[in-house]
Amino acid sequence: MAALRLIVWDELERAPLRTSLATWPAEHVLAYTEDFSTPALTDALHQDAADRSAPLDQRMGAVTQLAALDFAYRRYDAALDKYAALHQHYFETKQPELQALALLGAGDTLHAAGDSVTAKLRLQQGLALAMKHDSLPALVCLLASAATVSLALGHCEDAESYADSGTQAAATASTCSTTSSSTTSSTCQISYGCHG
Repeated sequence: MAALRLIVWDELERAPLRTSLATWPAEHVLAYTEDFSTPALTDALHQDAADRSAPLDQRMGAVTQLAALDFAYRRYDAALDKYAALHQHYFETKQPELQALALLGAGDTLHAAGDSVTAKLRLQQGLALAMKHDSLPALVCLLASAATVSLALGHCEDAESYADSGTQAAATASTCSTTSSSTTSSTCQISYGCHG
């Protein structure tokens, strides 16, 4: 008989499966408990971010996740501090695509916190970086956020322009992901317009 591996989830408090498996006469049954609660994940991310033995970019990945958690729990000041640190790190290490994504996070956070004017500025800064460095994934996300923020500000022409450009960029990204690896990058370029 071939081996079969099953991974099952059990209720944490009652643990009926774990209790049954403990008395079941089967070989190689392993039961363990993992805590996937937000506080446990946050603690683990803080440890990862502070681990000086880990590569710096890996630590910054943990900071990115912590910033997103701060945003999700409406701790906007903490999220903005982290996005500023990420932006500075990616500027210093010459990673403009990730720098653009840090500006996206800052823009979304500022908008959620009620400062849509500054949010639009941060998103425009991110757009400039994404366009300069042909970062299509960042560009699509930045254009979507810029359209949302512009609409919230009542800048309808800007919102429409960002939305149209975002649609075009998303179509280009879709085309790029389905073309063969032999296709040159020039096939996956987009012409960028000037947006106010």
